[in-house]
Amino acid sequence: MIGRLHKIRYSPSLAVGVAPDLHLRDWVEDESRFGLKPISRRRITAKGVEPVAVQHWRFKWVWLYGLVEPLTGESCFWEFSHLDHPCFGQVLQCFAQKYPDDMHIIQLDRSSVHRTPKLDKPNNVALLFQPAYCPELNPIEQLWAYLKTQLANRYWFDLEELQQAISQHIRQLTRAGLRSLTQRDFLMEAFDVAGIRLKQLIYP
Repeated sequence: MIGRLHKIRYSPSLAVGVAPDLHLRDWVEDESRFGLKPISRRRITAKGVEPVAVQHWRFKWVWLYGLVEPLTGESCFWEFSHLDHPCFGQVLQCFAQKYPDDMHIIQLDRSSVHRTPKLDKPNNVALLFQPAYCPELNPIEQLWAYLKTQLANRYWFDLEELQQAISQHIRQLTRAGLRSLTQRDFLMEAFDVAGIRLKQLIYP
């Protein structure tokens, strides 16, 4: 585990030289698929009563692209019909335009979508790749798990109804809640080593 953390602890400082005049911010990014195939979770029933849940498998889905800043709980989400590098590139461009005055380090996995040389990456974004096969190092996984728990044991009439439910749950997320979901001791230590600090802002 020490070897894994070593890569994450010290690599962020490499981004400082890219844009030394910009404030440095660190984000975690990932994508997750949400579809009409029901998500089953445990249900509470009376003793001896078999739990019943609607199961109607349909293979339609949307992809949610998400970025969360663990230090502040600030977040951005985009929805696409599929997962590929043009969609990811569009996410990065929209993200960079939203925060043009900062230098962003984005922690993410080693998916080919993220690593392709065809990716159109903004100048104020640096990608920090996790070691392979280590999803536990990216705390945004806890956010996906939370959202899918909220959507579990439900039947969705169509994709539009599911999309509306996803949007509603995302709107209900608070910065405090996202900080609780994504802050990890090893990340906080890495931010300190890399000199990543909060801006002089008050985050609710």
